[in-house]
Amino acid sequence: MIHLALFRRLNLLKLLSRKANMCTERHCEVLEVVRRCVPKLDASSRKGQNGRICVIGGSYQYTGAPYFAAISALKTGADLSFVICAPEAGQAIKAYSPELIVFPVLTQDAFAEVQEEVLSRVDVIIIGPGIGRRAELVPFILRIVCEMARTGMPIVVDADGLNAVMTNLDAIRGLKNIVMTPNATEFDRLFKAEFEGRVIVTEDTLGAVKLLAAKLQNVTIVRKGPTDIISDGIHVLECAEPCSLRRCGGQGDVLSGVLGTFLHWTRRNSELFVESNSGGAQYTPTLVAAYGACRLTRESSRCAFERHRRGMVASDMVREIPQCFTRIFPDLQPPSTSSRSGSGGEEVMHEKYAGSIVLLRVGNLTKHGLLGSIGRSLGGHFQAVVVCLHILLVSIGCVEEEEAEAEGRNRHRK
Repeated sequence: MIHLALFRRLNLLKLLSRKANMCTERHCEVLEVVRRCVPKLDASSRKGQNGRICVIGGSYQYTGAPYFAAISALKTGADLSFVICAPEAGQAIKAYSPELIVFPVLTQDAFAEVQEEVLSRVDVIIIGPGIGRRAELVPFILRIVCEMARTGMPIVVDADGLNAVMTNLDAIRGLKNIVMTPNATEFDRLFKAEFEGRVIVTEDTLGAVKLLAAKLQNVTIVRKGPTDIISDGIHVLECAEPCSLRRCGGQGDVLSGVLGTFLHWTRRNSELFVESNSGGAQYTPTLVAAYGACRLTRESSRCAFERHRRGMVASDMVREIPQCFTRIFPDLQPPSTSSRSGSGGEEVMHEKYAGSIVLLRVGNLTKHGLLGSIGRSLGGHFQAVVVCLHILLVSIGCVEEEEAEAEGRNRHRK
């Protein structure tokens, strides 16, 4: 009996190990598809080509949520970010950033006037951040979600947008280009709304997410939490990368903005999913985009938390997005190796020391100007200090010689 029990335990451990390896391989495969969808940086690309994202949200109480979603889309790599918000939220959101194109027309009558102008220009809609829970907005939100989703446009439904959608889940059933991003509490409400009050078994959250997505006929769900669970009703992915231990407001809004950009990129690379499906890995563009967005958002929150600890806020996450993006999705294009740049006849010298490149502008500089230029050029490359000090001393000597020669010429003229 002892040997039999031990044998069963060993088999269970082997099964769990095999399952973990399969999950790791699957995640690597999905991440590789995400990388292939990221557009290359190209001087010939046009403004708007890499994504025009529209955030519909913002109210008198909540002006930060649509801002975080819109700016995160830009920081991820979208070209243009629009915000359609309540009239009373417009000035605040415009003041947060000049990068955003803000339309303070989120009322029934005013929105109808700009709907064709704005929504026909964008690639992805994010609806819900900061939109509020006013009863009169519920049919309006449902109409926008359903109308635009039926055109094939990817839609992210987040925050208070979820509260509107759960009043009539039949309206979005079968719209596979919709991605809902509930947190734990919002997911519980969605589940109960669909299954008439049925309670989720805590130990089977993963199964509950898949079940709800399947019941909604393959709407993609991203259930945010300690581990992000993503499902389209057929496949389930988990993103358990380390992230922040802080639960400050705005983190979900950052995710929705990042997700909006990835949705555009995966949609415009539909041929990649045909290739993947032929190989047996039947991942949809929404599933892949959701995984990429969760991965980047979690990494950004982790880096922000490491810097600021208890003082971390959503703005700190936004600042981390570009560097984290480069680490996860490195740009393989070689940097420019031009040895001259700038204006005013200044020469850029490249000094290589201990693997670091230090750029020094040398020209008509005073001693203080040269010192400041070197300080700015260092940018944290402390291992190059010796080389820079040497160049500084030589350059100061050259400047002093030039000053002495100029003074001599002036005396000669007098």
